Amino acid sequence: MSRAETREELLEELQQLKSRLSEAEETLRAIRCGEVDALVVETGQGEKVFTLTGADHPYRLMIEMMNEGSAILSPNGTIFYCNQRFSEMIKTSLEKIIGGSIYRFVQVKEKKILEKLIKQGVSRGGRDEIDLRAADGTSVPILLSLSNFQSLGSGAICLVATDISEQKHSEESLKKSQTELRTKTKSLEEVNAALKVLLKQMEEGRRELEEKILANIRESVSPYIDQLKKTPLSEKQATFLTTAETNLDHIASSFLHNLKMKYLNLTHREIQIAALVKEGKSVKDIAEMLNIAAKTVEFHRNSLRTKLGLKNKKADLRSHLLTFL
Repeated sequence: MSRAETREELLEELQQLKSRLSEAEETLRAIRCGEVDALVVETGQGEKVFTLTGADHPYRLMIEMMNEGSAILSPNGTIFYCNQRFSEMIKTSLEKIIGGSIYRFVQVKEKKILEKLIKQGVSRGGRDEIDLRAADGTSVPILLSLSNFQSLGSGAICLVATDISEQKHSEESLKKSQTELRTKTKSLEEVNAALKVLLKQMEEGRRELEEKILANIRESVSPYIDQLKKTPLSEKQATFLTTAETNLDHIASSFLHNLKMKYLNLTHREIQIAALVKEGKSVKDIAEMLNIAAKTVEFHRNSLRTKLGLKNKKADLRSHLLTFL
């Protein structure tokens, strides 16, 4: 066979294909315009006649008017038919869709998902989410449902496509809101932790201030009052001195509210001695400062140990008292 003959044969074959394509396009146009009443389709079981009017007509209208995209595919993905909604989803005219491959409208990374769905559609049917690629390059999230279209034979597959763009948008909005909520929650937790640290520091500062005030009263004021009490005083002077001492004791005692609240059975003298023990004063120092006998101090120390649950224990009284101030 010469090269010229081969070229002529190819041109003739090409012309035949163009003629068949033109005929197919005209047939599809006639079907959509309602100009065809029936079709004769060659199947594996022989010729079949499909009426396009009568009982089938309402169903065809329903498919054309429904909000879901619909198409009929061959096992290799060729699109035999699709409705207007499917055309709108991928922003491609019907003429450019029918006769082409469904794989043109999916991302390369999702081709395997579609292949799997089509295989499932030939047999038992399948369903999955996939992104279709529209003509303008945008991605359209779709829920695809494929099943065997037995009435057409030859493994024809019915495809139903549901646009889930709004659902995906809602999911993204929810995910964004959850992320913002987690961020705000974390921020609040950090603020709360910082406040706890600040409160702890303020509490420690308050305790330090109280300790300093108590120490100043016991070390810088009380000794002089005790010395004054040993000097000759008039009745009026003694009254003033007693009043001053009482008021100072009240001031000092007010700083011991935690201890008093926990152990309400402590006497005023026990609270005084507890404060001095906490400051590290010895029995002798306390006796001199309060102008009482050392045995009296020991008695009150033992009473404190009993009331604080330290009797017959090696626990240090001062260490225990430090936990309350």
